[in-house]
Amino acid sequence: MLHRTTIISAMIIVVFFSTNLFAAQYENYKWGATKQEVLQQVNEKGYKIELEGDSTVIYTDNLFDKKIDVFLVFTPKTKLLYMLWIENKDSSVGRDLKPILTKKYGEPERPNQFMDDYTWFENNKPSLSLKYDHKTSLTYYSAKYILIYKKEEAEIHAKEAEIHAKEAENKF
Repeated sequence: MLHRTTIISAMIIVVFFSTNLFAAQYENYKWGATKQEVLQQVNEKGYKIELEGDSTVIYTDNLFDKKIDVFLVFTPKTKLLYMLWIENKDSSVGRDLKPILTKKYGEPERPNQFMDDYTWFENNKPSLSLKYDHKTSLTYYSAKYILIYKKEEAEIHAKEAEIHAKEAENKF
């Protein structure tokens, strides 16, 4: 009976997580997780945080026996995970990643045949970008949470513009 329950639980998990094909697959971060939840996950996995900014957390990891920098990027006001970015100074990491990502997500779009720049789409929106001309850069995006990021950024810029306008009025 325990074996049957385990199989059913595994099937439910697969169905649940397959609804968002491009969830932040690296280390299974969840889009919209709070900065505190992500920091806890990073610490539980034993990574040493190199930099913790207001809306960014950076740590190092290894991929294909090469050091990579992992950037976790959060919305500016609500601090929700909306982007995950991996970078390495060696283009071979990207060359090794491309067939794995293609097998998992299908054939990407390649706007320029002379550049190693690939994009995978989900619901006609870019969700994953891989570039490896001189270095490797892999970026996962959340279409839902990038809209929240843009809204929050616009609110911040509008408030800053209002403050600058008042400062300018006071000078004249």
